[in-house]
Amino acid sequence: MKDKTQKVLQQAFELSEEDRLHVIEQLLCSLDDGRTEESIDEEWAEEIRRRSQEIEAASTKTLTWSQVKKLAHDRIRKNV
Repeated sequence: MKDKTQKVLQQAFELSEEDRLHVIEQLLCSLDDGRTEESIDEEWAEEIRRRSQEIEAASTKTLTWSQVKKLAHDRIRKNV
């Protein structure tokens, strides 16, 4: 990872949760891939249906929000 990227990440971690979410939203919006909002909504609806079916069939392991945050934080720290 480039020094500039590491610096930005370190600064981002100093922001409030609300501000970090805003930064994430802006970065994601900057990755325009030409899809329409409607097609993205349809893709998400299908993904939600698929995941719901997996959960109902107990064919996938679920995690609590605390577990997800810890895993994400650990992975990010590993790469910084």
